[in-house]
Amino acid sequence: MFVDNKPGAHGFIVSEAVKNAPKDGYTLLISSVGQMAINPSLYKKLPYDPVKDFTPVVQINDGFLYLAVNNKLPVKNLREFIAFAKERAGKLNYGSGGSGTTQHLTMELLKKKTGISISHVPYRGSPLVLQDLIGGSIDCAFDAGASILPQARQGKVRLIGVTSPARLPSSPDVPTFVEQGLSGFESRVWSGLFAPTGTPIEVVQRLNKEINEMLREASFVDFIHRSGGEPAGGTAEAFAAVLSSEIAKWAPVVRSSGAQVD
Repeated sequence: MFVDNKPGAHGFIVSEAVKNAPKDGYTLLISSVGQMAINPSLYKKLPYDPVKDFTPVVQINDGFLYLAVNNKLPVKNLREFIAFAKERAGKLNYGSGGSGTTQHLTMELLKKKTGISISHVPYRGSPLVLQDLIGGSIDCAFDAGASILPQARQGKVRLIGVTSPARLPSSPDVPTFVEQGLSGFESRVWSGLFAPTGTPIEVVQRLNKEINEMLREASFVDFIHRSGGEPAGGTAEAFAAVLSSEIAKWAPVVRSSGAQVD
């Protein structure tokens, strides 16, 4: 296996490269929710179509986001956080790794579902968000487990909840938003494997079978759990359904947030 990293341009470069590659199963794309489910609504001119140009092979993992607050905020759970935010409508702020990121849109989804008003402070990447959250320059932020859990365990930030449907092995003491009364509130930062459209179905099926076997290996499961997520797997058809559902879910959130890039 040869890994060819093609970073930059919000996933445009690597997506176009795989889109135009031979349809033989030897050139594949590992992509994520932002690139495949959010970009279609975020960009007016997208040089690839996640549905028409790619065939989903298998979902690799499900990651989730944690809502963290700085230690100055006197809140310990979602109910207290919502009440505190409503009492100070428009006075609190939150950071994200940039406009249109999952951290940004997950907070916009939370605002929409709860009626709170919090100002967005976009940064150039998550590390700067975490730095200012710990320092108290921003009030709260959503972030992935790999970044936020070590800080929470050291007492540098306080976790309010996680966007998973059930509590995670990496953080069994952190309640979900659903169990705190916010029905249906989930936000996933998944990744998965895609082949260019036109790849023979038998090739897709074989790739799916072999990747599923890898996803069950104990070392991989342990790695994903330590990163704050869950291994996924399943059929190519199930992954296609996830992609379709996620595109539909994030489109209205992007529109209501006002985030858009030319």
